[in-house]
Amino acid sequence: MIRLAGALKQPELLAEEKLEFELIRLGQKVDTTAEARLAKAKPRWETVAETDTMEDGQEAQTDEEPRKIQADEEAQADEELREKQIEVVPRLDAQVVTFLTQDQMTVWVIVYPPAGGGKELERGMLEAALSENGVKFGVDETLLDSLPQNEERYFRLYLVAEGKLPENGKDGYVVDKIPRIGRKELAMNESGQIDYMQLNNVRNIEEGDVICEIIEPVPGVPGTTVAGRELPPKAGKKATVPKGRNTELSEDGTTLKAAKTGRIEFNGHSFEIKTALEIGENVDYSTGNINFLGDVHIRGDIRGGFEVKASGNITVDGVVEGCVIEAGGDLVVVKGIKGDNQAVIRTGRSIYARYIENSVLCARENLLTDYIVNCNAYCDGAVNACSGRGIVIGGKIRAGREVRANVVGSRAEGVTTVSLGGRPSDEFECESLRRGIEEMERELERLEKQPDSPEKRKNLPMTRMKLSVDKKRLEQFENEIRKSEESDREHKGQRLTCVTAYAGTEIIIGSARHLLKYEVEPCTAVWLKGEIRLL
Repeated sequence: MIRLAGALKQPELLAEEKLEFELIRLGQKVDTTAEARLAKAKPRWETVAETDTMEDGQEAQTDEEPRKIQADEEAQADEELREKQIEVVPRLDAQVVTFLTQDQMTVWVIVYPPAGGGKELERGMLEAALSENGVKFGVDETLLDSLPQNEERYFRLYLVAEGKLPENGKDGYVVDKIPRIGRKELAMNESGQIDYMQLNNVRNIEEGDVICEIIEPVPGVPGTTVAGRELPPKAGKKATVPKGRNTELSEDGTTLKAAKTGRIEFNGHSFEIKTALEIGENVDYSTGNINFLGDVHIRGDIRGGFEVKASGNITVDGVVEGCVIEAGGDLVVVKGIKGDNQAVIRTGRSIYARYIENSVLCARENLLTDYIVNCNAYCDGAVNACSGRGIVIGGKIRAGREVRANVVGSRAEGVTTVSLGGRPSDEFECESLRRGIEEMERELERLEKQPDSPEKRKNLPMTRMKLSVDKKRLEQFENEIRKSEESDREHKGQRLTCVTAYAGTEIIIGSARHLLKYEVEPCTAVWLKGEIRLL
């Protein structure tokens, strides 16, 4: 039985689908060469003629003998002729038979032994056979050296040369740094309970953040047949880059980055950055808290107890209840803010709302509303309540420049405080930090009294670090406030302007205070020569 297997360094050279076909070819090759060899090596019979020679001392006949006697002697000699046949074996050297697979990737040899005293197998015979068949690559030199001395060198099939398969290139691919499908993961609060307000529905991304890495294809390595012919490899395909709106490739093409800050989504084909977040319903348990790097537009209300934070503008078509809102830009509330003494709102620019009730407000620029009732407002610019009812009642309104309203205070003479000058937003930050520092100091004291535990080892260093950071921030804000007061001693442009100011209204400009003891119409209050004057 002849086998083509086992010795290959690359078994894939003779895959199952090729093996059966090559075995048929090999069988035909062996049959043909074996029959031809057998025909050449077949012994033949040769006839050799022998005649008797003259015995010693026998006299030769004279020429004078009659012809008749000569004829008789010739006839007698013919009878004495004896025929002899001998078996002759042809002299054949060892024969190397090569077998090349059809794809010229493997070469096998089978050697027929010598006959009639011919030469045994020599390396030169192997080299000549390979050269005759054009074999140049992948020859097993060790086999060429050892086979002539191998006791089993004849009538066995040996792999004498093996080509090299091409190594196909590897396709490029994409390594996502941001999952294509966002998973809702419920957050745990400090008590270890699930916080259903933190649904983490919005996946924020900042400009320049890496979305995914693009891995270039790896080029292939050419192969070679035993005849020395190069086999080109299959080239690797370039990765399909999931580039969508507001994304960009790096200059070297190896990373996909966010071209803008916003919300990242995968639409099934590509990543895209949306610079505005649309909430088509109320912010409640169905949405959870919102934290977005960009603009947010809420079509419904913001329910009490929830948080909405955005680096850009926030627009609310409905009502804002007792919630927390932080906007890097403007806050626009179409219907109004009903804070229930729970709402805390801060903006990097201005606040616009139809009405504002029972809330804490902080705006780096201006505040514009139809009326504001029982609020603590911190506004670095102007507070304007001149449209609609134009009422400012109760609470404390702090404005860096001006407060304008139709009516300030109420007939019931409840206290309404209007404070002008300084940096009210920094005052708000200071007050917030002080409250936070007090809470952390209480928490730190509680942790220090606890027995040693994993929770203590984890939370104690974090609390100490956060406390230290917040104290430094508080110090910075206090310095900013002092600098602002020193540069604003004249209080120029700071004024309260209203149609009616009721008794019980307290006006503060710098260090000066003035409490209205009676109704004033119209009322313009300014700082003049160290005191508050009503014009």
